[in-house]
Formats: sequence, C-alpha cells, structure tokens
Amino acid sequence: EASSAPTAWWPEVFRIGVGVGLGVGVGLGLGVGLGLGLGVGLGVGLGLGLGLGLGVGLGLGLLSPAR
Repeated sequence: EASSAPTAWWPEVFRIGVGVGLGVGVGLGLGVGLGLGLGVGLGVGLGLGLGLGLGVGLGLGLLSPAR
C-alpha cells in the first residue's frame, strides 16, 4: 500500500501529458496544413488567373486589328 500510493499519480500524469501532446500536435498540424494549403491554393489560383488573363489579353491584342 505504502509503496504503490506515491506512484499512483504517474499514469494519470502520463495520460494527461499524452492527451495534451496529441491535442497540441494535431491542432498545430491541422493549422499548418490548412495554412499551407490555403497559401498554395491562393498562389496557384493567382498565378493561373494572371497567366490566363495576360495570355488572353495579349492574344486578343495581337489578333485584333491595330487602330
């Protein structure tokens, strides 16, 4: 009894630590993943939009008769 009482709180602390670690890890992972995904998505969208806009604009400008 006397030897098991002091060590009884270790599993609880370990469990809480693992839970907090997992929560923080998952939260950070999701946050970073979403941030990177949004950043890459915005970058690709802007790049495609600019590229298409410039390409179409140049093509129309070259094809249309100069006034």
